[in-house]
Amino acid sequence: MKKRLVLIEWLDSQRTDGWHTDKPATKPLRCLSAGWLMYDGKEAKTIAAHISDEESPQRSGEMTIPARAILSIRDLE
Repeated sequence: MKKRLVLIEWLDSQRTDGWHTDKPATKPLRCLSAGWLMYDGKEAKTIAAHISDEESPQRSGEMTIPARAILSIRDLE
C-alpha cells in the first residue's frame, strides 16, 4: 500500500439552525481534514480516514473535497 497521508486545509459553507437576531456569518468556515489520499483529481480530492493493509485494501470514512475549496495540502509522512 503506497498512499499519501495528508492534511488538507479547505473552506466550507456555514449554516445556522432556527431563528436568529445576531450577526450572520461573513466568511467561509476554515476546516482541516487528515487522511489517506485515495483520489487526486483536477476537480476534487478524496481522502479516507481508515484503510486496511491488504492486497485489495478496504476503506472507511471517505470524504471528497472540491479542489476549488482547498487552500493547501501537506504530507504527514
